[in-house]
Amino acid sequence: MLTRVSKVLSMVQKGEVRVCGWVRTVRSQKKFTFIEVDDGSGKIQIVMASDKVGTLVTGASVEISGLVVQGPKSIEIQGETLVTLGPSDMVM
Repeated sequence: MLTRVSKVLSMVQKGEVRVCGWVRTVRSQKKFTFIEVDDGSGKIQIVMASDKVGTLVTGASVEISGLVVQGPKSIEIQGETLVTLGPSDMVM
């Protein structure tokens, strides 16, 4: 079931979610990639293993499934799967 980011941010009981939105930022490191996704209702950080992300640029439309967790500063999603629904013409 597709969940709005605003609802994820207010979840009391954490669990599996699927969100769709646009990539605002991507920060890749050796083991993890941090993706900020905006769906119009809010923004949320996704943390995924870098080997599951591939090439991803700002502006791409994505669908991400994962587990909602309390991160160091706020609620975030530990991403399990990522599907690029629409690529961006942004140049890397």
